[in-house]
Amino acid sequence: MKPKIENRIAASVESTKKMTCDQPLTADQIRTLLEQYRLRSHKTSEPAHSRRAAVLVPIICLGDGWHILYTRRSVLVNNHKGQVSFPGGGMEETDESVEFAALREAHEEIGIDPAQVDILGRLGDINTISDFMITPVVGQLRWPAKFKINCSEVSRIFSIPLTWLAEPEHLESRLFTRPNGQREPVFFYDPYDSEQLWGISAGITLQLLDALGLITDRSSSTRSSKSG
Repeated sequence: MKPKIENRIAASVESTKKMTCDQPLTADQIRTLLEQYRLRSHKTSEPAHSRRAAVLVPIICLGDGWHILYTRRSVLVNNHKGQVSFPGGGMEETDESVEFAALREAHEEIGIDPAQVDILGRLGDINTISDFMITPVVGQLRWPAKFKINCSEVSRIFSIPLTWLAEPEHLESRLFTRPNGQREPVFFYDPYDSEQLWGISAGITLQLLDALGLITDRSSSTRSSKSG
């Protein structure tokens, strides 16, 4: 990676600039809510031998409100082909922080200029069955943005409104059995713009909605189904 990009990443992580959005929740309010969420959330213990990873959860302010930006993984990648995801990946030795890693990966995968991202905070760490501990980093992406898709990793970029994601009737919970025999719910969203959000990416999305106070009681309205 060129030093110029590294400097822009560092500047973005340390930046105190304000981006305005004429919506019920401002960027500053989201930053405060994320800080409060981290304080009250249970800290995830890091399993032995786990690798650290980071993903960027980009939010954008459009005419109808806040949207979350997602990617669809290319069929050329080794794992999770064609699945909806966030830009991100494993941390490297040269990464100064999870924020730095998330911005670096977003630049490498979809060409986001780190200088166009205002870091708002983190969500809770997630342990995966592949021995990664993922830290989701939420950032506001200045819009309109320029992208340069790395076609070997990403096939599409799209967004979904927060208001749609917060509607419980669009969400289904299915029970899956882990290799160790433990059964746990996995969340699936209804297709939106021909894309289906599910699994870890859906879990990260629900964390953000919870942090922003946009989740009501899902127990009475979220669909449930049995699975393997």
